[in-house]
Amino acid sequence: KQWYQRRVAITAGEVGQLRQTLLKHTNKLLESEHRTVSLQFEIERLQEELSDKKIEVEKCPKPGLVEAQRKELSKAVEDLKVENAQRTHEIRRLTEELGDKSKQTGLEIKDVEDSGEEQAKLKVELVRCRSAPGHISKQVESINKQLG
Repeated sequence: KQWYQRRVAITAGEVGQLRQTLLKHTNKLLESEHRTVSLQFEIERLQEELSDKKIEVEKCPKPGLVEAQRKELSKAVEDLKVENAQRTHEIRRLTEELGDKSKQTGLEIKDVEDSGEEQAKLKVELVRCRSAPGHISKQVESINKQLG
């Protein structure tokens, strides 16, 4: 007990100083823990941001792939231009052919109409010719009556 009492008596003057030191170190420890928590949150935020950036980078096309696609599309465009030119030529050819056939059809329709008119004239002539013998026989009978 003597030693304890003596130690207490000796340290009694230092108690205030030790309390201040303890408070100072406790405050530093709390500040350090606060910084640690803050830094952990910052690390998590940066890791999420890094993950998002990686996803964005993965979505971006690769330079070689873009060039290959550009060449492929250019070739497809050229093929379509050639096909378009061929179809345009075919349309012109068919349009000319249609015009020629329309002219030919018009001529044939005119020929058919002319033939129809000619047939009508021939039918009239045929009717006249067929009725001529009956008419002639009537004239012969009438002449015979006058003579007879």
